[in-house]
Amino acid sequence: MDISVPALYRRFVVEGKGSYCFGHNTLFLQMIRALGYRAYSGSGRINTAPANYPPNFLSFVHELLFVQPLKGSNTTYVVDASGGGSCITRPILLKNGAKVMGASPSEGHALVKTGRVESSLEHIPNSKEPAGVEWRLIVTHASDSGPTSTRIMYSFIEDEFFDMDYECSNIGIYTGAWAEKESLFMNNIVCARCFWLSLDILDAWDCMRMNSNDISVHVQRH
Repeated sequence: MDISVPALYRRFVVEGKGSYCFGHNTLFLQMIRALGYRAYSGSGRINTAPANYPPNFLSFVHELLFVQPLKGSNTTYVVDASGGGSCITRPILLKNGAKVMGASPSEGHALVKTGRVESSLEHIPNSKEPAGVEWRLIVTHASDSGPTSTRIMYSFIEDEFFDMDYECSNIGIYTGAWAEKESLFMNNIVCARCFWLSLDILDAWDCMRMNSNDISVHVQRH
């Protein structure tokens, strides 16, 4: 998939087609900048582990955005137009412990600043920063019938990434040049739509998901 800005404009606006994070957030970044805001793009490592399990991070295969909306200030917000079904739906302040509501009152997102467990860097004396700093986006889902689930969606660093960085990741994801787990889009059609459902419809969706062999239906209960 061509993720250059002219190609994305044609794909989204002219042809009415979709994309994944490299397409959505690349074009979103240009829109934010066109409105006069200072912004840049970064990259994250998607967690493939389920809720309430230790994380299993992929490589840097996700694009996200950093926006500094206030003139003369480096106050930064994280935004993401394409992070999956439980991604942030509003900007979240880049601050340890920052929280925002998700798509519904039962869904929440938080940012946690931590150190990368696999880092070989040593802690800097007299510094409060952990070695190998990274951020983690956490999603929680509250339930009336059970405990609240907690899951790390992805981790990221604050470095700026550029077109060539995403081009390399894009080739690996789209062609299957990397491990199959990082190439979801090679052999699958992935689509998403957010809307409210009654409990009866949710039960029907669950039945269809269990009985379907050729389509993956993912419904989250909020």
